[in-house]
Amino acid sequence: MKRVILLVVLLIILPSLTLSQTYIPPGDVSGIWLVNDSPFYIQGDITIPNDSSLTIEPGVLVEFQGYYALNVQGCLLAKGNESNKIIFTINDTTGFYNQNTNQGGWNGIQFIDTPSDNDSSKLVYCIIQYGKAVGSNSPDNSGGAIFISNFSKVLISNSIITHNSAGGTDSPSGGGISLHFASIILNDNEISHNRAFDGGGIQI
Repeated sequence: MKRVILLVVLLIILPSLTLSQTYIPPGDVSGIWLVNDSPFYIQGDITIPNDSSLTIEPGVLVEFQGYYALNVQGCLLAKGNESNKIIFTINDTTGFYNQNTNQGGWNGIQFIDTPSDNDSSKLVYCIIQYGKAVGSNSPDNSGGAIFISNFSKVLISNSIITHNSAGGTDSPSGGGISLHFASIILNDNEISHNRAFDGGGIQI
């Protein structure tokens, strides 16, 4: 009888211990992404609108389900810590090492003409991997992991930017990071195993 009761209790408790997951459709995003709701599966291009912010908690996994971008027109606060990094990645890396296709990668974090009156965006203790920029000209072929143009209020600190690439035609640049008229703060990062025609790690 005790074994039957124990089995019933386990059947009730175990489903509540199942890890959560959250699906993010294309469109605008803001608010707080909690670690208890991780992983976050990104199903299309998403945008943080002007005058809005998105905060991502330590330990969150952000997994793009295809060649989609995170566009920042407002404020992104992705602040992990040493033992609980925030990971940005792709769900399937098949085809990643062919730089001239968008297979196996997502389209990176992009700050393009972000209004300067927004608060500073911060990427701290993050891992940003398998981002790809593929196209015939900038910005499409620049900044596999991070592309920033005409905006300077960005801090990238204590983060790992690895296995990203820029490909296509017309001198693809900035496999890891591409900066165009941007003066950001880079502090204590590891930038490695990124590829591009110009500036495998960083193009400024």
